[in-house]
Amino acid sequence: MDRHSNSSKNAVLATIIYSDIFQYPLTQKEIWRFLHAENAIPKNKVIHFLHQKGNGIVKRKGFYMLEGKEDFGEKRQKGIAINKRKYKKAQKVARVLAKIPTICFIGISGSVSMANATEKEDIDLFFITKKHTLWLTRLIITLLLDSKGWRRKRLDTDVEDKICVNMLMDESKLAFSKEHQNIYIAHELLQVKSLFDRGGYYKKLLQKNIWGKHLLFNGFPAIRHSFYFNIPWTFLLLPFEVGSHIIQQWYMKDHTKHEILTDTLLAFHPTSYERIILRKYRKGLEKYGI
Repeated sequence: MDRHSNSSKNAVLATIIYSDIFQYPLTQKEIWRFLHAENAIPKNKVIHFLHQKGNGIVKRKGFYMLEGKEDFGEKRQKGIAINKRKYKKAQKVARVLAKIPTICFIGISGSVSMANATEKEDIDLFFITKKHTLWLTRLIITLLLDSKGWRRKRLDTDVEDKICVNMLMDESKLAFSKEHQNIYIAHELLQVKSLFDRGGYYKKLLQKNIWGKHLLFNGFPAIRHSFYFNIPWTFLLLPFEVGSHIIQQWYMKDHTKHEILTDTLLAFHPTSYERIILRKYRKGLEKYGI
């Protein structure tokens, strides 16, 4: 087996092993986009391996999955209507929140972004905010969502179609730290679906995290330097930002666990999914000898 054939085999298997963790079979197009490769691999080699007999992969209803997981294809197909409804709800919410001038970007993240949510799940939203307005923006978002009855609250048991403000990032620091530069975060970044972009912020997010190209080569854009200019009017809001920070940290101090709460990043995770998914992925790779 030549070098390209062997690398394409491992890349395809690793890609499907990762998607298997989420019970999420992939189309051929998705396999190519999310291919677990650190360098360019010829597309014909990837397609050739997908259609090889005895490769441990099966195709059902247009989706590829590991052998023995054929029911995943039917599950994904059934979820299409559910996720279309959730996507429309997210669009409606984004149209309202986009009126907040300190919001640069709104995107769907989590299972809804990949149309893989179940009926009872909430809708995760990801935000990029203007410089030095992170906590203030979150406070305004929270109050606005609460006024509409849309927000998922900490003690809610019925969260169907509720909005979870999952992550907010300050535009001045969009790069993830070294400890979070892994396949899980790379996937999460690529899976975000844009609902509102005030001017190239999603592209900037990917550029700032270009390390992901060494994990998902086909998904991340080519490396190049971009320059963005913003009128620094937000310094006028600094007193409100400081006040919002103090109030919200005081309110959350007794029930924070896995959250990341800084001046430039707010990430709310009821469970540390990153560690769990990475552990399952490593076990899957070991099982298939990769």
